[in-house]
Amino acid sequence: MFVNDGVCDCCDGSDEPAEVCPNTCKELKRAFDQQEKEWKERLDKGIKSKNELIKKAAELRDVHKRQLENGRLEIAAAENQLTVLKGK
Repeated sequence: MFVNDGVCDCCDGSDEPAEVCPNTCKELKRAFDQQEKEWKERLDKGIKSKNELIKKAAELRDVHKRQLENGRLEIAAAENQLTVLKGK
């Protein structure tokens, strides 16, 4: 990266004599903005997917907790019934 070396290092061509390098700053900015937009869209999509998975996991956890509690209640009822039957 040197001045007046025949290599256009700066997008505005300011590192070389006038008219040697075209000004490509606008094109580079447009390309950068497009990449940034696409990155943000992917990020937003990923965040949305993550939040949906978190919500689904919480719902499944609640279902499994209820099933577990129901199973424990059934076991307790069966143990009580067994105790009663053993006592007869």
